Amino acid sequence: MANRKVPALLLGSLLLSAIASAEMIPVPGSDLTFEANIVRTIGEQEGVKLRCTGVALREKTWLNVYAIGSYVVEDTTIKTAGELVAADIPKALLLKINRKVKGRKMARAFEKGINANYPKGTFENELKAFRRFFDENPVKKGDEVWFIHVPGKGVWCVKNKNEMQITSLGFSRAIWNIYFGDRHVKKLKEALILRL
Repeated sequence: MANRKVPALLLGSLLLSAIASAEMIPVPGSDLTFEANIVRTIGEQEGVKLRCTGVALREKTWLNVYAIGSYVVEDTTIKTAGELVAADIPKALLLKINRKVKGRKMARAFEKGINANYPKGTFENELKAFRRFFDENPVKKGDEVWFIHVPGKGVWCVKNKNEMQITSLGFSRAIWNIYFGDRHVKKLKEALILRL
């Protein structure tokens, strides 16, 4: 009889553990949520533990375009948005798309955000690859788009199962500057560093 209780107790504690580790963070103004802690492959490194630094809702003309979650490696000591942009550590941005967006329009929005922080033409080749990726992979409601910073390499863009790698640390920083830089997307920066 005691042998049956031990596995049941063990199973119960494992379930509580799983529930506790699956903390979800709600996005204000939306029914979307993000996991507080995730495990992801970053470049060739598997099993990287990341924690959420904040979530926000990107709105345009009263429409919810996407929700965004920012993640950094679990043991980071980063405390500011500037440190987050500059850090060459495992980090990721997850966009949960809330409406259909043409690929070209999505790429142009990112190009506009990058050009707000850098002189026009700074990342011409990278932006060309970015436009091509989104032309070939338009986004629709329910899609997830990941921007994953791979230390020492650059940024990996993953949309569902399609992937593009841009080996440029500067371009990776440029993407993070869209949300955390001096000329960031309004109202998002503060929400995305709330949990730093």
